[in-house]
Amino acid sequence: MANELRPHYQSGKALYAVLIRAADGLVWNGTGWESLAAANWGTYAVTLTEQSTTGFYYGSMPAAQAAGLYDVNYFLRAGGSPATGDTLVSQQSIDWSGVADAAVSSRATPADVRAAVSAATSAGVISATGLGNRPLTLGSLYKWQLTVTKDGAVWDLSAATVTFWWKRPNGSKFSQVAAGDSSGVCTYQDVASQLDATGNTWTFSAQVAGYGWTVPVTFGVVGSP
Repeated sequence: MANELRPHYQSGKALYAVLIRAADGLVWNGTGWESLAAANWGTYAVTLTEQSTTGFYYGSMPAAQAAGLYDVNYFLRAGGSPATGDTLVSQQSIDWSGVADAAVSSRATPADVRAAVSAATSAGVISATGLGNRPLTLGSLYKWQLTVTKDGAVWDLSAATVTFWWKRPNGSKFSQVAAGDSSGVCTYQDVASQLDATGNTWTFSAQVAGYGWTVPVTFGVVGSP
């Protein structure tokens, strides 16, 4: 696969990506992974190329990377070469399968947004079910809810930091902090709509700080019910 990195920004700019491996915080330097060092910043830049004048900038994950979570940081280059003072303009997390972004390589029907999802982590197996039987409509407000369990048992998340993540069809991501309770029910009530684009490849997932992610489920957003 290729072009897994797809930020959107103003047309005609010079953007690049810096990849951080979530498991250990090491950064990709073009040939391997190392601890961050300001002196080596120029080697961290992954080239992005604007597609025509659309404002979409495409780049690819380095070849032969192990499966896992990777943090992608997108920077606006101010000068002739990447520098530590460049402005961070966007961020993305990729759940890499070893060959593709797992969030977009596993296609599902809109009904699957209501199915159970699970992910193995070093702390055990986290699974989540929920979202309810709701039509998903552009611009509408929803109550997003997942019931999260650990190793199949009720999990008290009342003191945990739980983040809900949405990924648009164009690859950009955004998040909101959800409220967890003692029975593992995590909820976020829309104040403004999260659904600002139509398409059949939206994904939704939850992250429990210190443990890991649920596997993203794919759903569609339509212009009318």
